[in-house]
This record gives sequence, structure tokens and C-alpha cells, in this order.
Amino acid sequence: MTNRERYILRVNEYDLLIGLQAAIGSGLCQCVIEALTAKEYTCPDDKCCMLSTCMECIQKWLNEESERK
Repeated sequence: MTNRERYILRVNEYDLLIGLQAAIGSGLCQCVIEALTAKEYTCPDDKCCMLSTCMECIQKWLNEESERK
């Protein structure tokens, strides 16, 4: 199962939005991947989290196999 399936396609929309809101409200997440997974995420290749670098990173992450809990 890919991250796209696990965190977006197979999740209840309400739960997804509540989780994102909680992550935003906490101020602890640095990127949308952290907000979705509720886990720390380090940008590959030590890239800085910016929209120009995030677009490629998010696309890659969505298609990766999800790590099971």
C-alpha cells in the first residue's frame, strides 16, 4: 500500500481534516507530510522545506510504499 492510499484515499475525510487541523494548531509540524502522518519527516537530501522543493518531495512520498505501524 502506498502512502497515497494509506493517508489520503482510504481515510475518512473528517478524520483527515481533524488530524491536519490538530497538526497545524500544535505548531509542531514543519510540512504537510508531518501533518498527515503525525510523525517527524526529514526532507531527502537535506533539502530545506520550501514550496519549490516540497512539490517534488510530496510527489515522491505519495508514491512510496507506506511503512506499517
